[in-house]
Amino acid sequence: MPVMRYLPLGNSGLLVSVIGLGCNNFGGRIDVRQARPVVDAAIDAGITFFDTAEMYGTNGGSELALGEILHGRRDKVVLATKFGHQAVDMGYGPAAPYFPLANGMLTGKVRRGQAPPAGTRIAARTALITDEKLDKVEALIGWGAERGVSLLEIAIGGLAAQPGCASVIAGATTAEQVAANAAAGNWADAGGTGADRQDRAPCGRAPVASPGVARAGAYLPDGMAVWYKVTTLGPNTAA
Repeated sequence: MPVMRYLPLGNSGLLVSVIGLGCNNFGGRIDVRQARPVVDAAIDAGITFFDTAEMYGTNGGSELALGEILHGRRDKVVLATKFGHQAVDMGYGPAAPYFPLANGMLTGKVRRGQAPPAGTRIAARTALITDEKLDKVEALIGWGAERGVSLLEIAIGGLAAQPGCASVIAGATTAEQVAANAAAGNWADAGGTGADRQDRAPCGRAPVASPGVARAGAYLPDGMAVWYKVTTLGPNTAA
């Protein structure tokens, strides 16, 4: 099992795992019974940073599910929650980017000429799959194949290696997804991190797209980019 790394979360005084668990699926797409093995797998993998919000799940279902699942082991995790209007999902700034797999586009399961896997989030949101995005996905897959890394490793490990990033928040609905996400976070260590890697161009910030939301991208050497949703700098709500 890969060894989890830990970094300070901005200037909060908190130490968190480089890979975090996004709990937006809890109490909605999956119930408490299904969420429990996901949380168990996260803790077993050394993941200590859990992200939730009152808007996640049905009627606060994510927070309720976590309250039940973490009973007796609350001290094992840093639990962050958010509240506010659903259109403005406030977070922790570039220290904790979330949706690293772009709603499934960067899992490696969405390919040109193939239907998205049944039951996945993006299978119900096929409007997100465009020729432009597929061009970038296929280019990233090819770029990774030349270096022996998967698209999942590029998406998660690439973000984790960026300066200032403390934890990449990745959602999951199964224990297997948690394990894969945790392993992907170690990719950058294989050949150095950040500026030490000569075969990976740097990550950049784009202008704010809407209140509380910005975009950051992992750039290929030829300048193409796959965009990830990250939050702008804002109040640290971890507790």
